[in-house]
Amino acid sequence: MQQGRGPDHSDRAGLRDCPCVAKGAPFPRVHCSLRDDAHPVCTGCGLVLGYALLVHHDASDRGDGGNASGRMLVHTSMDSWMGHRNALSAAYSRSVHFAEFMALATITGPAIPDSDMDAIAAAYAHTDHGRNWEDPLDLTCSRVRELLRGSMSRDNQRRYAERWLQIIHRLCGPDWFERYGPPLLPGWAVHDMKQRFHWFNRVYDHFHREQHPLFQGRNNVPYLCTVARALLFQAVHAAEPHWAAQHRQWLRLDLDLLVFWERHVLLAWRLEFFWTHSWVFRWLKSPSSQLHNELMVAHVLERLRMTRHHVLSWVEHPCLLPQRPAAEWTRELRRLLSSLSSSRSRSRARSSRSPSGPSPRSSGPKRSTSRSCLPPTGSRVPATTGPSSCSSHSTSSTDTLLAESTRLLARSCPKSAVPSSACFSEARTATELKRLLSASKNSNGTTSGKTSIGADPEWEWFCDVYLNNNDND
Repeated sequence: MQQGRGPDHSDRAGLRDCPCVAKGAPFPRVHCSLRDDAHPVCTGCGLVLGYALLVHHDASDRGDGGNASGRMLVHTSMDSWMGHRNALSAAYSRSVHFAEFMALATITGPAIPDSDMDAIAAAYAHTDHGRNWEDPLDLTCSRVRELLRGSMSRDNQRRYAERWLQIIHRLCGPDWFERYGPPLLPGWAVHDMKQRFHWFNRVYDHFHREQHPLFQGRNNVPYLCTVARALLFQAVHAAEPHWAAQHRQWLRLDLDLLVFWERHVLLAWRLEFFWTHSWVFRWLKSPSSQLHNELMVAHVLERLRMTRHHVLSWVEHPCLLPQRPAAEWTRELRRLLSSLSSSRSRSRARSSRSPSGPSPRSSGPKRSTSRSCLPPTGSRVPATTGPSSCSSHSTSSTDTLLAESTRLLARSCPKSAVPSSACFSEARTATELKRLLSASKNSNGTTSGKTSIGADPEWEWFCDVYLNNNDND
């Protein structure tokens, strides 16, 4: 039985050779990630050396700033007993998890082995979709999971389910996917979202420590698709198309047209970009779970927006929920808050029991034991809802949370009402741009969509609320 000799050992039994392997030369360290689908990688040349996960780790923080490098306990796995080696792994990090998630969404993560991909392709060829020579681009995440169930072991099904986009990409071919497939997130957007997730994670920890009703009992961050969709909206607000600087130069002497351009053209481009590229972030099937995750994300972003002199710019977070009638979301909200209130009541009942048995029932209403019902967002809440304090009754706490959540859900992002900015981006001269803006401004939406961005009432309302709130901040 061969054992590793620490983080810089040179035992590579059973692994592939790489350019770093030479007689008489020291072997670079072999790194094995925490993820159960990761492969051993040479730190010298970056070559993947094998296919088996060899170690897992148990790391804890011991005064090292949260990097979990103060203590490392390495446990050998079955592969190390079979003549392989073990190695140290980095501690789990939410930021690393989010980076891996973004790599899967942009098809830049680890590639599925060719042998497994051939089995998936064979299973696809035996389906009705494959026998009819239909485009693999029409596959969905659920259809890919069906392919995995018919071609992969249970471990590989769980391992490759997150790589559904990579499977579609490889089934149809890179050239075909790039030409006819949906757009993927560009590098600047991914970089900005990773930066924002760092601050999102810190504020989320604050809510969890404050025992906010929406965040109790959750150690992990909300559904990553919901988080990524919200961070993409924030990143897009700080971005501009390549033709924006030229348009500003042409309109610098016409303040009215410049304001109209920023309100209808630039904002329309940002929302067009958001809805076009957010398709990869899937919705949860349960409306209650989707609503719960959206409210948690909205609370975190609202606190970030109210932070003065932040290193990043944060805008008001709109409601990013699937298209459903407002009355249905209101019912889901009341059902969610009722469930949270019942869970808190059960938790308080368990904590109040004495070792000899349950405590006698009290005749008066119980007071809430949570520290804070709502974060200090700075926005006004109707006086009828009661104060949000530590000594408020559970009913007042629920009513306040209902009012705050209703206010957050009132911010809608009109996907169907977003006008097109294509005709303005194609303007070649200042005269042509001013002519298009003037015609659109004076038409009140009566002309065709190619020459006017229209005046949809929902879009006008969104512009008034969105621009005024963020300009005042």
